[in-house]
Amino acid sequence: MNIILISAAVVGSLGLFFGLIISIAGIKLKVGEDPTLTAIKALMPGANCGACGLPGCAAFAEAVFEGKVQADGCPVGRRQNLAQKIADTMA
Repeated sequence: MNIILISAAVVGSLGLFFGLIISIAGIKLKVGEDPTLTAIKALMPGANCGACGLPGCAAFAEAVFEGKVQADGCPVGRRQNLAQKIADTMA
């Protein structure tokens, strides 16, 4: 019976130790997102319709930020003058 308790204590303490190491590493190695990209994502209509040819509004915002697509490529956002808002944000 004692061997089972000792084994459980060893495995539990190893789990806690490695969990603590992973938690600290996650905090220290965190990579933040560019505030401009966050602002562009906030401007998106959120329809996630895929009419722009990308899987959703977040993917379209990232592609615009990286310069892969034009800002006027969102059909839903054309009614909201989205391209001008994105240009103002990126300037």
